[in-house]
Amino acid sequence: MKKGFCILLLLIPLLLFCGCSNDPKENNENIGSLSAVGEKLTVKEYEKLLKDYWQEMNICRQDIDDLKDKAEGSFSELQKLRSQLLEACGRVSEVWDKFAAIVPPDEYSELQAKLVKGVEMEKRWLEYEKQAYCADTEEEANEIYGKILQEVKAMDTNDLFSGVYTEIHLKIQGIK
Repeated sequence: MKKGFCILLLLIPLLLFCGCSNDPKENNENIGSLSAVGEKLTVKEYEKLLKDYWQEMNICRQDIDDLKDKAEGSFSELQKLRSQLLEACGRVSEVWDKFAAIVPPDEYSELQAKLVKGVEMEKRWLEYEKQAYCADTEEEANEIYGKILQEVKAMDTNDLFSGVYTEIHLKIQGIK
């Protein structure tokens, strides 16, 4: 009993200082810092980081979609939510930056370069989206959305971020 109590007393400070979280965002800090300092990731780390960022990006995009749903298609209601929409766009942009900063294993460097090009296009479209939220009129906003649509239609779907992400995921799984 005394021995168990002593071990418990030693474990509590250790857990407090080192942490024991199962939160994926906290567990990614070490992996994210690896790529931030330019160290190449292992395939397993690369896969985990891509999945975690994908999930984080989808959560941020869902925040935008929820706000747009709240406006119920009304331009004036959307304008009332402008600051919240711009804030959510900022979070999405931060996730895009995380994707672009990844230093992949050597065998994925070409695909990562392709992914970064996809990220650059997504960030460009996100900037258009922010401009649409700041538009003075609904016609102006629709014109901006039209630019995004034209650019997306002109691109090869294999070069879109989601296409490259899927290609990387399939390669990691040994399917492609």
